[in-house]
Amino acid sequence: MQLYSPRVIKFIFATPSCMCSSKCSLPLLDILDPVRFFIGLKTPSSVLNIGEYRGGCLFDIFISAVTLFLKYGHLIQFQNFEIITTGKLKQAILFEHQTYRKSHKLKTNNLTSWRCIVKYCNSSLKTNDDITNIIVLPTEHNHASNPELISKRKIESKIRHLALSSSHNPRSIIADSISNITPEVSAIIPKYSSIQRKIQYTRKKNTFNYPTPSTAQDLIIPDEFQVTFRNERFVAFDNHDRAGNRLIILATQRSLSVLSASNHIYFDGTFKTVPSIFYQIFVIHGVYFNTFIPLIFILMENKTEDLYYLIWTKIRELTTLTATTALCDFEKASLNAFQRVYPSINLTCCFFHLSQCIWRSIQRNGIVTHYNNDDNIRNRLKMFGALAFCPVNDVVRYFEIIEDVLREEGSYEILSEFIMYFEDTFIGRFTRQGRVQPRFGISLWNQRDRTINDLPRTNNHIEGWHRAFSSMISCNHPNIFTFLLFLKKEQSLSDNKIDGAILNSANNHRNTRYEIISSQLKATIENYHQLPPLEFLKNIAYTYNF
Repeated sequence: MQLYSPRVIKFIFATPSCMCSSKCSLPLLDILDPVRFFIGLKTPSSVLNIGEYRGGCLFDIFISAVTLFLKYGHLIQFQNFEIITTGKLKQAILFEHQTYRKSHKLKTNNLTSWRCIVKYCNSSLKTNDDITNIIVLPTEHNHASNPELISKRKIESKIRHLALSSSHNPRSIIADSISNITPEVSAIIPKYSSIQRKIQYTRKKNTFNYPTPSTAQDLIIPDEFQVTFRNERFVAFDNHDRAGNRLIILATQRSLSVLSASNHIYFDGTFKTVPSIFYQIFVIHGVYFNTFIPLIFILMENKTEDLYYLIWTKIRELTTLTATTALCDFEKASLNAFQRVYPSINLTCCFFHLSQCIWRSIQRNGIVTHYNNDDNIRNRLKMFGALAFCPVNDVVRYFEIIEDVLREEGSYEILSEFIMYFEDTFIGRFTRQGRVQPRFGISLWNQRDRTINDLPRTNNHIEGWHRAFSSMISCNHPNIFTFLLFLKKEQSLSDNKIDGAILNSANNHRNTRYEIISSQLKATIENYHQLPPLEFLKNIAYTYNF
């Protein structure tokens, strides 16, 4: 029975019709909601029963499951949709020229159901809880799409967003929103005076009655944002700096305790969603019972090493970190500050960001065409990223082997600018006195230990959180008080994740594709000493793309 993993069984039920005899006591299963029924299965014996009910042997069911798995992957995910706000400032989804309003959350599988906004149309789709992916495609509509109406809703959503996030006058907002509309859309949008009144009403109803600060130094945090919705203290630290170094740390005592208990921490910053008076929001995530949770939200007016150092020294005062590892991006000031405060924590940079650094250098140095058209050059370039999985002490030797091979193949001159960049940044330029220190030491970007210990090699879950948070705000650089309100809401989500982490820990599985790649990487690493250098690097290179 170990042959049937939950991820495969899930697709056994995604069959359009029942094949069993009239004696079957099971209801007909909905092809668009296989997960709901799967939750009820507890033991391998349940699989046997399903096989008997279906009127076929377990082998037939297994073949059906594999067929569906190969056809759809581990989950059906679509990201080409748009989130807008309605007149009541509720979220709606635009997908394939149709509009969907939020219907309800499915408690059994953390999905959200959305129904077509047209009356008497029962079409629905399902997204993940963070509304970053469509998991189940919509059922058929009983009406035609209306592209002009969709465009009208987009315009109205943009107007509402600008009304709440900017101080522009109504005329400017309307002009910005309708500048490129077609005559067909123009014919159905409301009159200018009506839109103007809606802007004024929206601002009056939803804008906070606080003066909007023009700089971070002018910000005075109102009492309602000093605490969470659970009435816990939220502002853990505020330096009230007047010299361009304002720093605000938002965290509850409970979040600090969870961070202290986390064996592995992750941190990253983002710029788009932060109010214009700040440079970035820096977020620290912890892992609590196999659940990734955003725990600390930090508003930074700049990103100097001194300000990062202040962050980590204050966190050291607020709680005791017991983490053994940390993962972050290639932000030099952030790396240096963290290592100054926590030298004993094993700090590693995200492999995805390493591959992005390599790809951007390929683009800058004009060798994209060679990468796309020459299989051998493409393979050699990917070997530079594969160096991250060599033992730290062997990385330089393997780098020099790649250089020698490129010289023998006559490709070195073509890639010389890229090689110099990689050497200066990640290896260390060779001189008469030996190799100098690279910008990022080898141990910082080496992924060997994390792979062996089954730890994430990327900050993809943080990137996913940033996307979800940005989607929730629905704009770039919002009003500071609107932003603080959203952070309070995000803290509530974190509290809920902490509450459910213990119960849900057994269900927090990694992406199947990620697990397969991790297994391939581990197998290659375990055979490191049996493989010639180029063969080892080639096998690693096969597992990733830029």
